[in-house]
Amino acid sequence: MPLYDVTFTNPRLVNPIDAENYDVIQAVKRKRQANTWSRMVQTVDEAIDWAEQTGAHRLIWTRSAALFGHGSLQPKARVDHLWDNVIAAVGGDVTCLKAVGGLLRWRISLRTDTWLVYRKDTDEKDPTTGKLITVSEYWINNNFSPPQKKKSSGLDLSGLSQAWVAN
Repeated sequence: MPLYDVTFTNPRLVNPIDAENYDVIQAVKRKRQANTWSRMVQTVDEAIDWAEQTGAHRLIWTRSAALFGHGSLQPKARVDHLWDNVIAAVGGDVTCLKAVGGLLRWRISLRTDTWLVYRKDTDEKDPTTGKLITVSEYWINNNFSPPQKKKSSGLDLSGLSQAWVAN
């Protein structure tokens, strides 16, 4: 069930608990009724299921816009329900985009396949902040094996200096 962030040289495992505790996700969860929250999570899960079932078995990429945008193949009422409730909870600015993106990241981090995410800046600027907009691309790669950390010899710097002096 791992999700690895491969944006940087050393891939990092995305902890599902940390992903769920993202502040904007928690804000949405606090401000929505339990049944509404459950429907929102189900909408995200169904979108991921759809992406898995319709894509190539070894490599599936997705962006949240592909799953929850105007061109989404998900039922419009469910996509609208998701966006309407996120916007009602955290507002319609960049925070709602972070919340939907965070929901997608969290739910993917719970999947049984090995997923990878790569975050990159686009050429577009956020009109509010002026910063480049970052997108996350997700795909399945069950053959991915994260690099193993080198095992320590057990000596720290002081132990190493003592070993040097003793010889």
